[in-house]
Amino acid sequence: MIPVANVYYLLCYAWDFPLSRDHARIASLPFLTRPDFFAALLIRGTEQLLKRGPDRGYTTVIEESPRPRGKLDLVATAKAHGFAKPTVVCASDDLTHDTPQNRVLKATLRTLAHCRDVNRRQADHCAALASRFADVRDIALSPVAFAAVRLSRNNRHYRFLLQVCRLLFENRLPDPRPGEVLFADFVRDDRQMARVFEAFVRNFYRREQSAFPRVGSERFGWRRVEASAADRDLLPEMRTDVSLTSPTRKLVIDAKFYRETLSSHYDTPSVHAANLYQLLAYLQNQEAKPGQSLEGLLLYPTTGRELDLNYVLHGQRVRVATVDLAAEWQAIHARMLEVIA
Repeated sequence: MIPVANVYYLLCYAWDFPLSRDHARIASLPFLTRPDFFAALLIRGTEQLLKRGPDRGYTTVIEESPRPRGKLDLVATAKAHGFAKPTVVCASDDLTHDTPQNRVLKATLRTLAHCRDVNRRQADHCAALASRFADVRDIALSPVAFAAVRLSRNNRHYRFLLQVCRLLFENRLPDPRPGEVLFADFVRDDRQMARVFEAFVRNFYRREQSAFPRVGSERFGWRRVEASAADRDLLPEMRTDVSLTSPTRKLVIDAKFYRETLSSHYDTPSVHAANLYQLLAYLQNQEAKPGQSLEGLLLYPTTGRELDLNYVLHGQRVRVATVDLAAEWQAIHARMLEVIA
């Protein structure tokens, strides 16, 4: 089981968000459930947001008034009463707190207030904070609501809060009890954790090491292909999870999140064949520069058995290693640097 504090660290790297001492202190508390932990993060973040003042934006207000303001809409006025009244329809821009990001935040706080996995004190706190967004309309959370959010340099402090809101939304479950909400534990969802683990690995190496100046994901095609143009177009494009590049080394990393690190065939454990074939394909279809070594790394979270295997396959150096996500964070940090040394 991954401790709550490590979940926080993983998400901060995956979301490319700076680590916060305040949030790390919250993550170190003994939460019984992950929704309770995320509620605490949202409560603290919303309190800080309200102290500095929620974001405001312009919204267009269309009204009929005897005192025109903004842009006159003569067509709408004629349709309304044919100019028989001494009023006109006009459109004006009003500055308001009723922005997409505030609607999402308020809706998430209201959802957590009805969550069975959030303790009563924190649930009441979420409800109280939601009520402070009185001039923000109530919405039902949906992909459209998140798509409407536009962040800029002026309101980027919303980014972490909205990532938490999205994570909770994507893991919301229907509850048979009226008026209550349940959340799935996303850490038990291999697909979600695979995305989180890959992004964590990439951003960790981008921020925490200096031996490889270039860190990123690479896309490339197949080398030495004999085929018609039409047939060639149907070959799948290759994309590395993480590529670390320096003048003397290039390390291609495939980050995989599985319940079992090794596969089993007739009770005989082995490295996942598909992962190994994929990594070898990446290595064989890249070309190292003169004086630059080319290596591969399969990186898994530890699931009961730690691995550190080294091979030379078809002339390619390949390492298979694990990192224990249940360990102390300092140990995880050291292990992540060790496997690329």
